[in-house]
Amino acid sequence: RDKAQEILSALQAEFSDDLTLKVNTFFAATQTGQHETALALLEELAEVEPRNRRQYYDLMLQVAMRTGDRSSVRELVTKLLNSPSGVRELHQFSEKLYDASFKQHAVAVAKKTVDLAMGERDPNFLMDLSQHLERLGQEQDAENIAERALRFANQRDRYGQMLHSWNFRSAKRLVGRSENAPDRERKLLAAVQKNPEAHQAHRRLAVFYESTDQPEKASAAFKALLALRPKDSMTRYRYAQMLQRTGQAKDAVDQYLVLLKDNPNVLGYNYLEVIGTFVQAEKIDELASLAKEMIVPSVGQNFGQQFARSVAHGCIRSNPEVAIEIYQKFIEVYPNQTHTYRDLASAYIAAGERENAIQLLRSRLAIGSTASEVETVLKLTELYWGSSELEDLTAEYAAKLAEKPADPALLYLVASMKVAAHNFEEAKPLVNRLLKVLPAARRLSWLNRLAQEYRIAGDRDWERRLLEAAVEGVDPKTSRRLSETYRKLAMAYVHKGEKEKAQNTLRKMGALRLSQRSVSYLEREAVAKIYAQHDMLEDAEALWTDLLNDFSVQRWTRRSAEQQLKKIKRRRTFLELKNRVTSKRKATQRKPTVE
Repeated sequence: RDKAQEILSALQAEFSDDLTLKVNTFFAATQTGQHETALALLEELAEVEPRNRRQYYDLMLQVAMRTGDRSSVRELVTKLLNSPSGVRELHQFSEKLYDASFKQHAVAVAKKTVDLAMGERDPNFLMDLSQHLERLGQEQDAENIAERALRFANQRDRYGQMLHSWNFRSAKRLVGRSENAPDRERKLLAAVQKNPEAHQAHRRLAVFYESTDQPEKASAAFKALLALRPKDSMTRYRYAQMLQRTGQAKDAVDQYLVLLKDNPNVLGYNYLEVIGTFVQAEKIDELASLAKEMIVPSVGQNFGQQFARSVAHGCIRSNPEVAIEIYQKFIEVYPNQTHTYRDLASAYIAAGERENAIQLLRSRLAIGSTASEVETVLKLTELYWGSSELEDLTAEYAAKLAEKPADPALLYLVASMKVAAHNFEEAKPLVNRLLKVLPAARRLSWLNRLAQEYRIAGDRDWERRLLEAAVEGVDPKTSRRLSETYRKLAMAYVHKGEKEKAQNTLRKMGALRLSQRSVSYLEREAVAKIYAQHDMLEDAEALWTDLLNDFSVQRWTRRSAEQQLKKIKRRRTFLELKNRVTSKRKATQRKPTVE
C-alpha cells in the first residue's frame, strides 16, 4: 500500500486534472492512514464534479468521523444544508451523524429532512425516518411522519412492498399517543358528515381509527369506504389485514375471497400472510377452492398462480389431498410443465398413494426433455429405494445403456441407481465412462450429487475425485455453484490431510465469491472467517484490514474487523512458537547418542 501511494502521488503531481486518478489516490490515502490528504482530495472532487457530490460528501463524513475531526464535520453539515439534496440522502446522512455521536448535527439535518418528507409516499421509508426522529427526541415530527406513513400504508415502495407489519405497529404506537387525538377525531367526523360521498374523508377516518386501536369504529369506516368504491383493491386489502391483526380471521377471510377473485395480483409476494389467515380461521376448503380458481391460462407473471402453488406446497404435509387437487388443476391447465408432475407425485406420496405416484412418473418417462427425464427417474429411484423394483428399473436402463453406451444421461442414471442401491463398486466403472462424455452444462450438478452419495457412504477418495472432476474446465462466469463446489473440495482435502491443496482451493473459492458484483461486507467477512479457520492468516488479514479501513461499513463491522486482526496476531504468535518447539524437538531427536 505504501508503494501504491508513492506511485499514485507521483502520477497525481503530473496529471492533476485526472478525476479517476484523484479517486484512486483518495482510496490509497485512506488505506495508508493519510486522512488529511484524503479529505483535501474529496473537497476538490466535490467542487469539480458536482453530479457525484452526494457520494463525496458521504466519504468526507466517514473520514471526518473516523478521525474525530469535529470542525470538518461541522463544515460538511453546513455545506450539505446549503446544497440541493434529496430526502433519502439527508436521512442517511443524519443517521450516520447520530451513529457517530454527533447528535446536534444529526438533528439539524433531520429537521430539513422532515420538510422534504412531507412529499414522500413510500410508507416504509417514512417509518424509518419517523423512528430516527424519535431516537433524536423529535417526538412531534416523528408522530407527523408516522401519521403520513399510515395514510399511505398500502402504497408500494420501490421494492414493491407495502408498509411492513413491524413498521405498522410502530406507527400506531407513535400516532396513538398523540395528545390531540380527540380533536382530530371530531374534525374527521365533521368532514365525513359534511360530504358523505367524499372518498378521502372516509379513508382518513378509517386510518385514524385503525391507528388508534379502535377496530369496531375502523371496521365501520372501512365498510362505508368500500360501499363507495367496492372495486378499490388496496382499501379492501388493508381492511382484511386490519381484521386479521385484531383477531377477526374469519371476517378477514371473507374480504380476501372477494379481493382475490377481483384482483389476484394485488397481493404481490405477500401471499403467505393470506394463507396463514385462512389456516387460522380453519377455512382450508375455501382456501383450496380459491387456489384452484386462481389457476387460469395466462402469459407472464401471475401472482394468483404463485399463491396457488404456495397453498399446494404448504398443504403437502398437513392436507396432502388438497395439494393433490391443486396440482391436478395445474396439470389440466398447463400440461407441459414437467416439474408439476413431480410435485404431484410428492403429494401422492404424502397421502400414502405410492402406486399413483409411480404410475404418474412412469407415464412421463417418454415425454419431455432429457433433463426432465433424468429428474423423473431420480424421483422414481427415491420411491423404489430398498425394494426389488429398483433392481428392475436399473436393469431397464442398463439395457438402454447397452444400446447407447456413450449416452451421458443413461450413464449418469444407471450409476445413480447403483449408488442408491449401495453398489458403489459397480457404479465406479460407469462413473469413469461418464467423466469422458459428460456435457459441461451438467458437470457441476451431476458430479456434486454423486460426490455427496460417496461421501455419505464414507468413500472420501471418490468424493474428492468427483469434486476435482466437477470443477475441471467450468467457466466461472456461467456457474453459480462453482464456489460452493470448491469449498466442498477443500474440505475433502482437509479430511485427507492435504493442507496446502485445501488452502489453494479455498483461495479459488474466495476469489470467485469476492469477484461478484456488489460484494457486501458480509461476504467479505464470511470469506475472511473461512480463511482464518484454515490458518490462511495473510489472506484473512488482508480482508479484515480492508474492512477496517472501509468507511462505507458500519462502526460495529470495523470494530469486529479490529478484533479479528488481534486474534490473527495471537494465532500467528502461537503458530510461530509451536513451529519453534517442533523444530527444536526434531533437532534433539536427530542428535547422535554418545555411548
